[in-house]
Amino acid sequence: MITQVTLPKNKATGFPGVEVELGRVNVVLGANGTGKSRLLKLMVRKAANIFGEGRPVAYVEGGRVVNPPSSVAITSAQIDSFQNLTKARESHAESKRRGLANRVSHMFFLLERMEDAQTKEHSNAVESWHLAGGEGEVPRRGTPPLTRLFERFAQVFPDIAVTVSADLREIQCQKAGNTYGVQALSDGERQVLVLLADLVILGGTTAVVLVDEPELNLNAQLACRLWDMIEATLPEAVFVYGSHSLAFAMRGNVESVFVLGGQDDKPLRVSDPASIETDELRAFLGDIPAVLAAPAALAVEGEDSSIDAPFYEWIADETTLVVAPVGSCHNVVAAATRRGVWDRVTAGVALAGVVDRDFRSDKFLGELATGVVTLDYHEVESYLCHPRVVTALAECLGLVESPPSAEEVEALILETLKTNRIGVAGKRAFERIGIQLGVSLTRWELAAVSEADELERLVLMATSQQLLEASRALAEDHVRQILTEELSRVDVAISNRDVDEMLRLTPGKAVLGSVRPLTGCRNTSQYVRAMAKHLHPKDFDHTASLQ
Repeated sequence: MITQVTLPKNKATGFPGVEVELGRVNVVLGANGTGKSRLLKLMVRKAANIFGEGRPVAYVEGGRVVNPPSSVAITSAQIDSFQNLTKARESHAESKRRGLANRVSHMFFLLERMEDAQTKEHSNAVESWHLAGGEGEVPRRGTPPLTRLFERFAQVFPDIAVTVSADLREIQCQKAGNTYGVQALSDGERQVLVLLADLVILGGTTAVVLVDEPELNLNAQLACRLWDMIEATLPEAVFVYGSHSLAFAMRGNVESVFVLGGQDDKPLRVSDPASIETDELRAFLGDIPAVLAAPAALAVEGEDSSIDAPFYEWIADETTLVVAPVGSCHNVVAAATRRGVWDRVTAGVALAGVVDRDFRSDKFLGELATGVVTLDYHEVESYLCHPRVVTALAECLGLVESPPSAEEVEALILETLKTNRIGVAGKRAFERIGIQLGVSLTRWELAAVSEADELERLVLMATSQQLLEASRALAEDHVRQILTEELSRVDVAISNRDVDEMLRLTPGKAVLGSVRPLTGCRNTSQYVRAMAKHLHPKDFDHTASLQ
């Protein structure tokens, strides 16, 4: 662990010359423009001051394009830099603080010189063994550096065999019986080969490794596996990554996560990501970088892949507002009220939340904190199913021969509610019947207690009160009344063909599955994109009201 590292003052990075505690493996998260890349470049320049004089630095830049040489044979053009092993090491060392792409050739030619030196050393050892009468074991040659590299590469891509030809010293790859040059590897495969050469085979055991976009050209699983391997190979090295990837930041090896906001504030630090509940951590790390970089943010239910974010962006019609899908209703309330990890959001960000009505009771929704808006309809998809929206979108797109009428859309909404009548009434009743039990005393009551007998009496009284409330809530007549009320509400909506009430009660996803084909849209994502492009929320009463 490296403690109390002073990061240089730089407004562009969000680090105002503060002291932070770095672990061995650290991830800096931030949205575009928050200063991740600038911070890493600054750390490269100030590495001696930050990490101490004795640690070599390896910098891996973002947006890199790496092209290993097709051959490792030393040509006349490289002879000055690689005429011997010492010169080759110096040439490579000088390039370590520059970008990875600038030292790709250096590292492969250095590996070739290392192999030449190893061959010569082994030959001399064997000759000395002969001169000594051949006593003892024959000196063995170690595994050549290039061979060690290719073995490591095979651990990541076991179906690809990489070798160097004996005659022209060309790097050759074999896969499924086909032989091809190293340039034919994919961007991700070349990335892995070069990073393994630079850090695992040639990296210093106490190096400081500064990496921008560690997941570049790699899928999330492969990126995590690769860097886990590199970190395990260099247990004394320090790693600082600049990344967008939440999955990468949540790896088991990561000790510290810093979140940049692009403002002249101290970075947010999560020293132990594993200590925070997974859903809360995912919401926090996934969205705070973007939230901090904006003047205003809206926390909503759903995930990044759901339609919630594009829908609310359409509703808000405000480019400076960041919409942050944070998962559950609980997470939305926590964000809007700045509870838990959200209490570390800077005060300069205007933050609010919006939750689905769902099957939740009016009592529950009425008790939500200030700053949390409840949808008037069941959920986001419900807003997309209003007859006026469906007919308007179908007419704009012109994908169907006969655009639907408002009555046709209304009939599908009605049919969906009829089909789900019992389920809707039951789920709404369950929400109203549900109770939460908990025995507790106020701090003032506890402060007034000095004897165990008195404490026991108060606890038993509180327990009895909870049992009484539970018996009332679960009484047979009370449960029957709630079920009757909910069934009646559904039936009245059906009888009156009340579109607004039906969209409050019916799950929007079920309705959208029925009405979407009427517009000619193939899927929900296409539907939302088309709506955002062709329609405006002010054109419809229900979306204008939400806006």
